[in-house]
Amino acid sequence: MAVQINLEVREHEDRRVSLTRAQLAGYTEATGLRVAEKYTGPWAAMLERTFELAAEAATEDALSLELERRGGEVGELTVTRTEYRQPSGGEEAALGTAENPVYTSSTSVTEEPLLAHPKFSGVTAEEAELLHELESGTTLQTVVAYKGKMMPLRKALGQLTGQARLAANYYYKGKNKYMAAHTEATARWTGGGNQFTAGKIETPPGNVSTPAGCNWLCTGTGKEKNGKEVVHTATFMLSAPGGWDDFLYGS
Repeated sequence: MAVQINLEVREHEDRRVSLTRAQLAGYTEATGLRVAEKYTGPWAAMLERTFELAAEAATEDALSLELERRGGEVGELTVTRTEYRQPSGGEEAALGTAENPVYTSSTSVTEEPLLAHPKFSGVTAEEAELLHELESGTTLQTVVAYKGKMMPLRKALGQLTGQARLAANYYYKGKNKYMAAHTEATARWTGGGNQFTAGKIETPPGNVSTPAGCNWLCTGTGKEKNGKEVVHTATFMLSAPGGWDDFLYGS
């Protein structure tokens, strides 16, 4: 790690605000359409716009709002609209049972840290620490500790091999993110209960195809009551190869 002398605590310029706005009640079936839009402007104006969008009346679209403050008081707002529709073909066709629910699914891509890519799974913690120095903008002349020795960051980076060296080449080009595909599946059923817990690794009910080496994280549950009938929902997100972290998301 870098050697810092007389470094005072200060607020970092970067800041992030995340908000959501749900779709209309009854619009429970995802159409598969998801659109992401980006807006840039003064931080204060973009912050106000974010709260305005979150407070708008519900439509058939669910909104996910991610606002990041960049350098120079500039805000970058990403608005992701996920389209839903009312189940068609009658309630019987739209619902399943607790053992065999009806599913809707969608797949989209999001930015993830470069080192989270499966091709960099062999990068060690010490190598990753060195790469994060490069990512954070530390000058190549800064003295860092690597393999038990103090040396300039440039020299330490020159000692990287294999996956770590390949990752460093991406960082040199300013590429510290990659686009990862995420699949979500929402189960819907009547009868029985809802035993799933949001934020935990769960096995979706029914006949769900799961690629080898992957598993599912429950990202949300719901219940709708219409007279005496209760409709349950549970949404699951598929992991990357290697599965969700059992320490963080296990039971």
